[in-house]
Amino acid sequence: MLIPGAIFSVIAFGLKILFPGEVSRELHLNLSEIIHIIMYPFDNPLREVWFLITLFWYFVLTPLWKLTMRNNTIIFFTMVMLVILFFYHPDIKLLCVGRVFYYAIWFYSGMILCRTNAAEGFISNNKWMTLLLGVAVYALASWISPFFTRVGGILFSLALALLLDKYFPSIFKTFRNYTYQIFLIGIFPQMFIKIVGSHIHLPVFLIWILCIAVGLYIPVLISLIIGKSQNTLLLSCLGLKPKHHG
Repeated sequence: MLIPGAIFSVIAFGLKILFPGEVSRELHLNLSEIIHIIMYPFDNPLREVWFLITLFWYFVLTPLWKLTMRNNTIIFFTMVMLVILFFYHPDIKLLCVGRVFYYAIWFYSGMILCRTNAAEGFISNNKWMTLLLGVAVYALASWISPFFTRVGGILFSLALALLLDKYFPSIFKTFRNYTYQIFLIGIFPQMFIKIVGSHIHLPVFLIWILCIAVGLYIPVLISLIIGKSQNTLLLSCLGLKPKHHG
């Protein structure tokens, strides 16, 4: 997971140096800045890398998550503790440690959803109710807490995805196996469209549509081409697994 993050950070670093006038934050090729980028991923030229570092910490903590899932009582108290950490945690920017505390409740909740099959069970059987509940919670949360804003957004997004999958079963088919690659690569063709679009004065709505299209399907196309090569090094750089035949 970290190898593609490092590879695409280097690519972003190079592009920002080559095209300084087209970026919001210029970079300089020196040792101190490189060290700073590694130690503080949110200042990475590819800022999305903070998410990979945070996920890395969660996977390192896998034995702890397994330990907490022995029974429902431990799960309940773990979730309470993680909710408290969402509100009260040390803001440590080094290696995204602060973000590990901040987002842990959502990672853990996803594990619980998987463990209990809640998404395939209750939520799947009550899609419209979950969708409306998500909208209501999100709308009311602006007066309550950002915690509930996220709860509402998650419920809405999950229900919407299930509804789309029900009525348009092929809608995710072309890219559902390449979400990691879309996350890594998608920003680059989107940046290209934004830069070109601003220079030739394309309508904002058209730029928006093009950004969605290239952000989804350029990474898929690159992944398919590299996947066919079955080159282990290239596959690792893109976060793809080699196919085993047998």
